[in-house]
Amino acid sequence: MKRFPYPLKTIRITAYGRSYCPYCQKLKLFLEQLYPNDLSKNYKYYDIDQIIENKQANDLQDFHQKMQPFIGDYNKIPIVFFHGDFYGGFSEFQQIMTQIAKKNIPTKKVKKLLNSLKNEKNLSINEKTSQLLKQLKTQKKNPPQS
Repeated sequence: MKRFPYPLKTIRITAYGRSYCPYCQKLKLFLEQLYPNDLSKNYKYYDIDQIIENKQANDLQDFHQKMQPFIGDYNKIPIVFFHGDFYGGFSEFQQIMTQIAKKNIPTKKVKKLLNSLKNEKNLSINEKTSQLLKQLKTQKKNPPQS
């Protein structure tokens, strides 16, 4: 069996989805707009059906078993990671990235905020997203980097 494409901390955004999924397509478009000149170094998208076809997972159940340590009981697509840390699907991702872009919050600051929520095992992904959005909204706007 080929090596499974686990999310990496070295890639800003890693996403998993399927070709028929409208939210997966919306995610891809959103990322293309977010990173028009830098897509390859900021983002990696894996098609779940390709992962199975390439024998990186035996079937959909095997894919979910391999992802379970990262995503828990989350069972929707797309599955989105920020520097290797899971934080939901398209809706959560879009809300968070919109706030980050509005305030020009540096990646290190976002990672720190995400890490502060990592240990909150009792919170659902929606509750974690809400908490992260509250924290992002309280951040001061940073000047644009040149």
